[in-house]
Amino acid sequence: IGSSKFKDTKEEEILRILGYFVYYRFINLVIVTPDEYDLGSRDLSLNIRKNLVVVSKVLQKVFNLSRFKKNADLAVVNSWIDSTKSKITQYFKDLVNVPEAEEFLQVNRYNDLAIKTSPVILVSYHELVYTHKLFKKHATSVIPKDDAKDPLKLILHDLGDVPLAHEGDDKEVQLELINRFADLTADAITPENVYAQTVEMVVQLFRKLQVEILKKDNLLTIFDDALKTSDKTIKDTIDKIKKNLESLEKSKKVSKADNYSAFLKDVALEVANRAERREAQLREIARLQATLKTLQKHGKYLDDQIN
Repeated sequence: IGSSKFKDTKEEEILRILGYFVYYRFINLVIVTPDEYDLGSRDLSLNIRKNLVVVSKVLQKVFNLSRFKKNADLAVVNSWIDSTKSKITQYFKDLVNVPEAEEFLQVNRYNDLAIKTSPVILVSYHELVYTHKLFKKHATSVIPKDDAKDPLKLILHDLGDVPLAHEGDDKEVQLELINRFADLTADAITPENVYAQTVEMVVQLFRKLQVEILKKDNLLTIFDDALKTSDKTIKDTIDKIKKNLESLEKSKKVSKADNYSAFLKDVALEVANRAERREAQLREIARLQATLKTLQKHGKYLDDQIN
Protein backbone atom coordinates (compact mmCIF):
# COMPACT_ATOMS: atom_id res chain seq x y z
CA ILE A 1 0.00 0.00 0.00
CA GLY A 2 2.81 2.36 0.93
CA SER A 3 4.62 1.70 -2.34
CA SER A 4 1.48 2.38 -4.37
CA LYS A 5 0.61 5.55 -2.46
CA PHE A 6 4.15 6.97 -2.38
CA LYS A 7 5.64 5.87 -5.69
CA ASP A 8 8.67 8.15 -5.45
CA THR A 9 9.59 6.90 -1.97
CA LYS A 10 12.38 4.40 -1.48
CA GLU A 11 11.53 1.00 -0.05
CA GLU A 12 13.82 1.57 2.93
CA GLU A 13 11.91 4.69 3.95
CA ILE A 14 8.61 2.83 3.88
CA LEU A 15 10.14 0.01 5.93
CA ARG A 16 11.29 2.58 8.50
CA ILE A 17 7.73 3.76 8.98
CA LEU A 18 6.61 0.16 9.42
CA GLY A 19 9.45 -0.47 11.88
CA TYR A 20 8.57 2.60 13.91
CA PHE A 21 4.95 1.50 14.20
CA VAL A 22 5.69 -2.15 15.06
CA TYR A 23 8.41 -1.35 17.55
CA TYR A 24 6.62 1.34 19.54
CA ARG A 25 3.24 -0.37 19.43
CA PHE A 26 4.21 -3.92 20.29
CA ILE A 27 7.80 -4.28 21.47
CA ASN A 28 9.22 -1.24 23.21
CA LEU A 29 6.78 -1.08 26.12
CA VAL A 30 7.51 -4.68 27.07
CA ILE A 31 11.26 -4.05 27.05
CA VAL A 32 11.18 -0.83 29.07
CA THR A 33 8.58 -1.96 31.62
CA PRO A 34 8.62 -5.79 31.67
CA ASP A 35 7.27 -5.83 35.23
CA GLU A 36 3.96 -4.42 34.00
CA TYR A 37 3.54 -7.49 31.79
CA ASP A 38 4.50 -10.00 34.49
CA LEU A 39 7.87 -10.66 32.89
CA GLY A 40 10.46 -11.18 35.55
CA SER A 41 10.54 -9.51 38.95
CA ARG A 42 8.37 -6.52 39.76
CA ASP A 43 11.11 -5.08 41.98
CA LEU A 44 13.44 -3.70 39.31
CA SER A 45 16.19 -1.42 40.50
CA LEU A 46 16.78 2.01 39.01
CA ASN A 47 20.01 0.75 37.43
CA ILE A 48 18.17 -2.10 35.68
CA ARG A 49 15.53 0.27 34.37
CA LYS A 50 18.19 2.57 32.96
CA ASN A 51 19.83 -0.41 31.23
CA LEU A 52 16.49 -1.40 29.73
CA VAL A 53 16.07 2.13 28.36
CA VAL A 54 19.49 1.80 26.72
CA VAL A 55 18.47 -1.52 25.17
CA SER A 56 15.30 0.13 23.86
CA LYS A 57 17.34 2.93 22.29
CA VAL A 58 19.55 0.40 20.47
CA LEU A 59 16.56 -1.58 19.21
CA GLN A 60 14.94 1.67 18.13
CA LYS A 61 17.87 2.26 15.77
CA VAL A 62 17.64 -1.35 14.56
CA PHE A 63 13.96 -1.04 13.70
CA ASN A 64 14.43 2.41 12.15
CA LEU A 65 17.27 1.08 9.95
CA SER A 66 19.53 3.85 11.21
CA ARG A 67 22.76 4.26 13.21
CA PHE A 68 24.00 6.32 16.15
CA LYS A 69 26.06 9.40 15.42
CA LYS A 70 29.82 8.85 15.54
CA ASN A 71 30.25 10.91 18.70
CA ALA A 72 27.31 9.26 20.51
CA ASP A 73 27.93 7.07 23.56
CA LEU A 74 26.28 4.09 21.87
CA ALA A 75 28.12 4.47 18.57
CA VAL A 76 30.12 1.39 19.56
CA VAL A 77 27.15 -0.84 18.62
CA ASN A 78 26.81 0.60 15.10
CA SER A 79 28.66 -2.35 13.56
CA TRP A 80 26.23 -4.75 15.23
CA ILE A 81 23.26 -2.67 14.04
CA ASP A 82 24.61 -2.82 10.49
CA SER A 83 24.86 -6.62 10.71
CA THR A 84 21.16 -6.88 11.59
CA LYS A 85 19.92 -4.74 8.70
CA SER A 86 19.32 -7.60 6.25
CA LYS A 87 17.51 -9.67 8.89
CA ILE A 88 15.27 -6.84 10.06
CA THR A 89 14.48 -5.86 6.46
CA GLN A 90 13.41 -9.42 5.72
CA TYR A 91 11.36 -9.40 8.93
CA PHE A 92 9.46 -6.31 7.74
CA LYS A 93 8.77 -7.92 4.37
CA ASP A 94 7.52 -11.12 6.02
CA LEU A 95 5.39 -9.04 8.37
CA VAL A 96 3.34 -7.53 5.55
CA ASN A 97 3.30 -10.67 3.42
CA VAL A 98 -0.01 -11.99 4.74
CA PRO A 99 -2.48 -14.31 3.00
CA GLU A 100 -5.84 -13.10 1.76
CA ALA A 101 -8.52 -12.88 4.45
CA GLU A 102 -10.63 -15.52 2.68
CA GLU A 103 -7.69 -17.92 2.65
CA PHE A 104 -6.59 -17.28 6.25
CA LEU A 105 -10.12 -17.47 7.70
CA GLN A 106 -11.04 -20.30 5.33
CA VAL A 107 -14.13 -18.44 4.15
CA ASN A 108 -15.61 -19.21 0.75
CA ARG A 109 -18.95 -19.28 -1.01
CA TYR A 110 -19.62 -22.78 0.32
CA ASN A 111 -19.04 -21.77 3.91
CA ASP A 112 -22.72 -21.20 4.69
CA LEU A 113 -23.45 -24.80 3.78
CA ALA A 114 -20.90 -26.17 6.23
CA ILE A 115 -21.54 -24.13 9.37
CA LYS A 116 -24.67 -24.42 11.47
CA THR A 117 -24.42 -21.10 13.28
CA SER A 118 -23.45 -17.74 11.89
CA PRO A 119 -20.91 -15.52 13.66
CA VAL A 120 -22.33 -12.78 15.86
CA ILE A 121 -20.70 -9.39 16.50
CA LEU A 122 -21.38 -6.73 19.10
CA VAL A 123 -21.44 -3.25 17.56
CA SER A 124 -22.68 0.16 18.64
CA TYR A 125 -25.22 2.21 16.72
CA HIS A 126 -22.64 4.97 16.15
CA GLU A 127 -20.21 2.45 14.65
CA LEU A 128 -22.90 1.22 12.27
CA VAL A 129 -23.72 4.76 11.16
CA TYR A 130 -20.03 5.66 10.74
CA THR A 131 -19.37 2.49 8.68
CA HIS A 132 -22.40 3.27 6.50
CA LYS A 133 -21.11 6.81 6.04
CA LEU A 134 -17.64 5.62 4.99
CA PHE A 135 -18.98 3.17 2.43
CA LYS A 136 -21.34 5.78 1.06
CA LYS A 137 -18.55 8.35 0.78
CA HIS A 138 -16.09 6.04 -0.98
CA ALA A 139 -18.58 3.97 -2.97
CA THR A 140 -17.24 5.15 -6.33
CA SER A 141 -13.74 4.01 -5.36
CA VAL A 142 -14.64 0.45 -4.34
CA ILE A 143 -17.64 -0.38 -6.55
CA PRO A 144 -17.14 -1.05 -10.29
CA LYS A 145 -19.09 1.51 -12.34
CA ASP A 146 -20.37 -0.98 -14.91
CA ASP A 147 -21.45 -3.67 -12.42
CA ALA A 148 -25.12 -3.10 -11.59
CA LYS A 149 -25.26 -6.33 -9.57
CA ASP A 150 -22.30 -5.60 -7.32
CA PRO A 151 -23.31 -6.84 -3.81
CA LEU A 152 -22.08 -3.72 -2.03
CA LYS A 153 -23.89 -1.50 -4.52
CA LEU A 154 -27.16 -3.36 -3.93
CA ILE A 155 -26.77 -3.19 -0.15
CA LEU A 156 -26.03 0.55 -0.16
CA HIS A 157 -29.03 1.13 -2.42
CA ASP A 158 -31.31 -0.74 -0.01
CA LEU A 159 -29.90 1.07 3.02
CA GLY A 160 -30.65 4.48 1.52
CA ASP A 161 -29.35 7.67 3.11
CA VAL A 162 -27.06 7.63 6.14
CA PRO A 163 -29.17 8.07 9.29
CA LEU A 164 -28.32 10.60 11.98
CA ALA A 165 -26.54 9.33 15.07
CA HIS A 166 -28.09 11.07 18.06
CA GLU A 167 -26.29 11.54 21.34
CA GLY A 168 -28.46 9.11 23.28
CA ASP A 169 -28.59 6.40 20.62
CA ASP A 170 -25.18 4.86 21.27
CA LYS A 171 -26.55 1.52 22.38
CA GLU A 172 -24.95 -1.76 21.39
CA VAL A 173 -26.67 -4.39 19.28
CA GLN A 174 -25.87 -7.96 18.32
CA LEU A 175 -25.65 -8.60 14.60
CA GLU A 176 -25.61 -12.05 13.07
CA LEU A 177 -23.34 -12.16 10.02
CA ILE A 178 -25.09 -13.93 7.17
CA ASN A 179 -24.53 -14.11 3.43
CA ARG A 180 -27.41 -12.20 1.96
CA PHE A 181 -26.49 -13.32 -1.54
CA ALA A 182 -26.06 -17.00 -0.74
CA ASP A 183 -27.06 -19.06 -3.77
CA LEU A 184 -28.29 -22.21 -2.09
CA THR A 185 -29.26 -25.13 -4.29
CA ALA A 186 -32.18 -27.42 -3.48
CA ASP A 187 -29.78 -30.09 -2.17
CA ALA A 188 -28.20 -27.56 0.20
CA ILE A 189 -31.49 -26.58 1.85
CA THR A 190 -31.43 -29.29 4.49
CA PRO A 191 -33.88 -29.55 7.41
CA GLU A 192 -31.05 -28.55 9.74
CA ASN A 193 -30.45 -25.35 7.77
CA VAL A 194 -34.16 -24.54 7.66
CA TYR A 195 -34.42 -25.19 11.40
CA ALA A 196 -31.52 -22.82 12.18
CA GLN A 197 -32.95 -20.16 9.85
CA THR A 198 -36.38 -20.46 11.47
CA VAL A 199 -34.94 -20.11 14.98
CA GLU A 200 -33.16 -16.95 13.85
CA MET A 201 -36.35 -15.58 12.27
CA VAL A 202 -38.30 -16.18 15.49
CA VAL A 203 -35.58 -14.51 17.58
CA GLN A 204 -35.67 -11.46 15.34
CA LEU A 205 -39.48 -11.43 15.41
CA PHE A 206 -39.60 -11.56 19.22
CA ARG A 207 -37.41 -8.45 19.39
CA LYS A 208 -40.12 -6.49 17.57
CA LEU A 209 -43.02 -7.68 19.75
CA GLN A 210 -44.34 -6.21 22.98
CA VAL A 211 -43.47 -7.91 26.25
CA GLU A 212 -47.12 -8.74 26.98
CA ILE A 213 -47.35 -10.84 23.81
CA LEU A 214 -44.19 -12.79 24.65
CA LYS A 215 -45.53 -13.85 28.06
CA LYS A 216 -47.54 -16.59 26.31
CA ASP A 217 -45.96 -20.05 26.26
CA ASN A 218 -47.73 -21.07 23.05
CA LEU A 219 -45.96 -20.13 19.83
CA LEU A 220 -49.14 -20.11 17.75
CA THR A 221 -50.89 -17.88 20.29
CA ILE A 222 -47.95 -15.47 20.11
CA PHE A 223 -48.29 -15.42 16.33
CA ASP A 224 -52.04 -14.74 16.54
CA ASP A 225 -51.53 -11.82 18.95
CA ALA A 226 -48.66 -10.45 16.86
CA LEU A 227 -50.81 -10.48 13.71
CA LYS A 228 -53.18 -8.00 15.37
CA THR A 229 -50.58 -5.29 14.79
CA SER A 230 -50.58 -3.27 11.59
CA ASP A 231 -46.90 -3.95 10.87
CA LYS A 232 -46.67 -5.63 7.46
CA THR A 233 -43.08 -6.75 8.15
CA ILE A 234 -44.26 -8.76 11.15
CA LYS A 235 -46.99 -10.41 9.09
CA ASP A 236 -44.57 -11.37 6.31
CA THR A 237 -42.09 -12.77 8.83
CA ILE A 238 -44.76 -14.88 10.54
CA ASP A 239 -45.93 -16.23 7.17
CA LYS A 240 -42.36 -17.31 6.36
CA ILE A 241 -41.93 -18.89 9.81
CA LYS A 242 -45.19 -20.85 9.49
CA LYS A 243 -44.17 -22.06 6.05
CA ASN A 244 -40.83 -23.24 7.43
CA LEU A 245 -42.53 -24.96 10.38
CA GLU A 246 -44.79 -26.87 8.01
CA SER A 247 -41.72 -28.01 6.08
CA LEU A 248 -39.94 -28.98 9.30
CA GLU A 249 -42.95 -30.94 10.51
CA LYS A 250 -42.85 -33.06 7.37
CA SER A 251 -39.23 -33.93 8.18
CA LYS A 252 -40.24 -34.58 11.83
CA LYS A 253 -38.00 -31.81 13.18
CA VAL A 254 -40.91 -30.10 14.97
CA SER A 255 -44.40 -31.10 16.06
CA LYS A 256 -47.55 -29.02 15.88
CA ALA A 257 -49.20 -31.46 18.29
CA ASP A 258 -47.26 -29.99 21.22
CA ASN A 259 -47.68 -26.43 19.91
CA TYR A 260 -44.01 -26.44 18.88
CA SER A 261 -42.97 -26.41 22.55
CA ALA A 262 -39.65 -28.18 21.87
CA PHE A 263 -38.88 -25.67 19.13
CA LEU A 264 -39.80 -22.78 21.44
CA LYS A 265 -37.36 -24.15 24.04
CA ASP A 266 -34.60 -24.08 21.43
CA VAL A 267 -35.48 -20.46 20.68
CA ALA A 268 -35.29 -19.61 24.40
CA LEU A 269 -31.94 -21.41 24.64
CA GLU A 270 -30.59 -19.47 21.68
CA VAL A 271 -31.65 -16.17 23.27
CA ALA A 272 -29.96 -17.18 26.55
CA ASN A 273 -26.77 -18.20 24.72
CA ARG A 274 -26.68 -14.88 22.92
CA ALA A 275 -27.05 -13.06 26.21
CA GLU A 276 -24.07 -15.01 27.56
CA ARG A 277 -22.05 -14.20 24.44
CA ARG A 278 -22.95 -10.55 24.81
CA GLU A 279 -21.78 -10.55 28.43
CA ALA A 280 -18.53 -12.23 27.36
CA GLN A 281 -18.04 -9.63 24.63
CA LEU A 282 -18.69 -6.80 27.07
CA ARG A 283 -16.10 -8.27 29.45
CA GLU A 284 -13.63 -8.51 26.56
CA ILE A 285 -14.28 -4.88 25.62
CA ALA A 286 -13.69 -3.82 29.23
CA ARG A 287 -10.45 -5.82 29.31
CA LEU A 288 -9.24 -4.25 26.05
CA GLN A 289 -10.11 -0.77 27.30
CA ALA A 290 -8.12 -1.41 30.47
CA THR A 291 -5.19 -2.68 28.38
CA LEU A 292 -5.36 0.40 26.16
CA LYS A 293 -5.31 2.63 29.22
CA THR A 294 -2.26 0.78 30.52
CA LEU A 295 -0.49 1.09 27.16
CA GLN A 296 -1.15 4.81 27.08
CA LYS A 297 0.29 5.08 30.58
CA HIS A 298 3.38 3.15 29.48
CA GLY A 299 3.70 5.31 26.40
CA LYS A 300 3.79 8.44 28.52
CA TYR A 301 6.36 6.82 30.82
CA LEU A 302 8.50 5.91 27.81
CA ASP A 303 8.38 9.41 26.41
CA ASP A 304 9.49 10.76 29.78
CA GLN A 305 12.38 8.29 29.89
CA ILE A 306 13.61 9.06 26.37
CA ASN A 307 13.24 12.82 26.72
